[in-house]
Amino acid sequence: MSETFYCRKCGRSYSSQERKDDKFCRECGTWLTPKLINKRTDLENIIKINKIDLDEYETNFVPAKYKGRIVEAHEIGSQIIKNAGLVPEPLETAFLIEDYRWFWKPEEVKFILVVESHVYTSDKEIKVKINPNKLPRSYPKGGPLNFGKVVYCLGYGEPGILQTPEIIKNNPGTKDYIGLFKKFTNFPDKKEFLTSLEWKTALLKHIKKKGIWLLDASVHACAIGKRERLPHKVVKQIIPVSWNKYVKPIIEDASIDEEFVWIIGKQVHDILTGKYIQGSNWIYQPNAIFSKDSKWFKVKKMKESELIEAINRRCEN
Repeated sequence: MSETFYCRKCGRSYSSQERKDDKFCRECGTWLTPKLINKRTDLENIIKINKIDLDEYETNFVPAKYKGRIVEAHEIGSQIIKNAGLVPEPLETAFLIEDYRWFWKPEEVKFILVVESHVYTSDKEIKVKINPNKLPRSYPKGGPLNFGKVVYCLGYGEPGILQTPEIIKNNPGTKDYIGLFKKFTNFPDKKEFLTSLEWKTALLKHIKKKGIWLLDASVHACAIGKRERLPHKVVKQIIPVSWNKYVKPIIEDASIDEEFVWIIGKQVHDILTGKYIQGSNWIYQPNAIFSKDSKWFKVKKMKESELIEAINRRCEN
């Protein structure tokens, strides 16, 4: 099949040969995006071209109707990342991360928080297993046991419960987001629990019971680790793809008022604002640091207060 490219800004198409001569749109200078397949048969062509057998990807908690959406968003995002000369995560990682997410999905979704993404997890890292005997007794039974760099995986930041922790290149955990959950739900301090694992388990169960669900704006990791990230021009392309193909349908199916869908990270909000989302429901990343005398510090505090008020209004239990 002939590979073509197009400009996401002005819509002009380019052939493969034209793309070799110039990687940017001649009209507006925007980075050209691959357009590999007919929109009416995206998923069918992706599966055929890449010889994907969905049955090979075991997901115990992702609903069947969303598996194809994950494949589609992942493959289009992979092409964008490859065109930038980078290596995307394997499809197995996307399925594992989403399996964790759906395992922790509240019975009734009352509030959705959308973050940029999880952290890059390689094909070797996702094969690392959590030792079930080292999980707290309070941890829900039957959940995923493979390692993933996402807040819903108890092994992220806890190498002591992994069977082969030496395989993981970087395992700092997500202290910022754990702290965010604690702050916005007024959860008790760690000192009231015997171990940090019991505390984290109780916190995840707490936000699930309150109806709060955390989604990624991208099925691909935008954060590589150790403060390394995908280039912003790549992030700007892959987030809208994942949003349209996978994240937006989830939110729509949850039948949740947009008032209770908040974005964590101004960059993500700026990428999606306008064509994809409306409103000002966002906060800065929890690790964003500003001088106390700056206007941004005041904005950060104001937005966090607005989020807390919205959570309290919607999730009273």
